[in-house]
Amino acid sequence: MNNQQHLFLVFDGPDISGKTSLIEALTKKLKNDNYQVFTTREPGQVLKNLDFRQLFFTEQHSQWSDPLLDALFFVADRKINLKQIQKWIDQKSTQKKIIICDRYFYSTFVYQGYLCDVPFVKIEALHKLMNAWKVPDLVFFLSNKKNIQLKNTEHYKTRPDRFHQLSTQTSAKTYEYYQKTANYFIKEKNHPIFFVDVSDPLTDKVQIVFKKIQEYFEK
Repeated sequence: MNNQQHLFLVFDGPDISGKTSLIEALTKKLKNDNYQVFTTREPGQVLKNLDFRQLFFTEQHSQWSDPLLDALFFVADRKINLKQIQKWIDQKSTQKKIIICDRYFYSTFVYQGYLCDVPFVKIEALHKLMNAWKVPDLVFFLSNKKNIQLKNTEHYKTRPDRFHQLSTQTSAKTYEYYQKTANYFIKEKNHPIFFVDVSDPLTDKVQIVFKKIQEYFEK
């Protein structure tokens, strides 16, 4: 039996791939099954009171930034997020704890790595320099094997987010790069990465993830 009382769970994939809806539905099911659940998201969650997202994602920022500097910002934000995650892990509880993170360092390898040509070795070095390299216990990538056309929500249509714009402009490539990133971390780093397809019904996706969580605690 697994003696762990907590699980660090990550969902990653492009914008409008359904991560948020899946996390919300999964969180409800987990709480109903007596798990203690904490949710966080990257980037900018811990710095939202400092208008980090507005500063960082707008076109004005792109006038003075570059991909490596972008990566540095993401890693610094991730470092703070990991400190909060560790606090949740350290809290005493009689329940099994699940920390769910919406996006993680895999996205940095996709956006700043594949899409903006920052070498993987530099991105990894930044993470290790900042001690922001915590490997999740389970990772789920949202894949799009059937190449269905995903629709922008009103939120994304009005959001001044240059990374979202980059993602939608290169939608097919973005999914391809997430697949390549996943394959790299599976083969080279032995990360516990699994896939759920965006075209599957939400209830099916929740059940797939829930089963993996049960297996993790029971092994």
